[in-house]
Amino acid sequence: MSTEYKDVLRVFTGESAINGTLRNKQLGFETDGSHRMVVKDGSGVSRYWSPDGATGIDASDVTYTNGDFPAISYVDTALDYLLTEEISIESLTNDINTVEKGGSVTAVEVEWECNVTSNKFLLEDPDNDPGILTGGLTGSYSYNYIADPLGPTGIYSFDLEVENARNTDTDITQVTFGLYSYWGQSAQPYSSITESIIEAYSNGGRTLERDTTSSKTKGTFSQAGGSNYIYYAYPASWGTISNIIVNGFSSTWNYSTVSVTNAEGNTENYYAYVSPNVIAGTVTLQFS
Repeated sequence: MSTEYKDVLRVFTGESAINGTLRNKQLGFETDGSHRMVVKDGSGVSRYWSPDGATGIDASDVTYTNGDFPAISYVDTALDYLLTEEISIESLTNDINTVEKGGSVTAVEVEWECNVTSNKFLLEDPDNDPGILTGGLTGSYSYNYIADPLGPTGIYSFDLEVENARNTDTDITQVTFGLYSYWGQSAQPYSSITESIIEAYSNGGRTLERDTTSSKTKGTFSQAGGSNYIYYAYPASWGTISNIIVNGFSSTWNYSTVSVTNAEGNTENYYAYVSPNVIAGTVTLQFS
């Protein structure tokens, strides 16, 4: 067994002293992690430890006071803090993420990973039940619940807290309601577009987005006209579009309000924006 001497007290206090009792002395600790203590004065004389194996003073018996670290009361805790890497949550995911509005969730799997080992995991599920789980580098949690739809707020939240001797870290993952936005081509102008045309998204596509006003924004994408009108439709609750860019130039499109019922039986009014003219080739579009 070996003993390593460090001027640890200077790290925490800015000077080599604890309450004025250990000035100009070094703090030593045994490198096997037992936190056996050695106090060594400026001449190299050990007061509480000797190489012949005499018992030293334990770090947990030495009090420690520092206004910058009020939670640390003993030197062993200070050593743990100094020698421990700061913990952080590197990933926190669930296997659902977004559910089409009107749907239901019966089970959610939550998984996470930390950069270093956590003493314990504290996970609060949507029922606000805190669960203290065994620590480690990674963890998982199964949540079983039958709800139709996803509760009054449309959100399941899972709040994770991890900790070690150095610090704590928190993160959140959610399961939320979502609604589809649609785009494609149609032979009909804006005044004649229908629910069936919107949901067919002919030669176009759709994405399931969180039910928020920012979801109406759609970055630059390409769409073939095929000598048809091009449309972009989304829930009216997201608000109107301010800017439409076609091949880099501003354009004005008319829109109609169309009632759309999804596969889960949920009905929403949609805004369906339609190009003012038929488009033969492929164009780049942007909506914001």
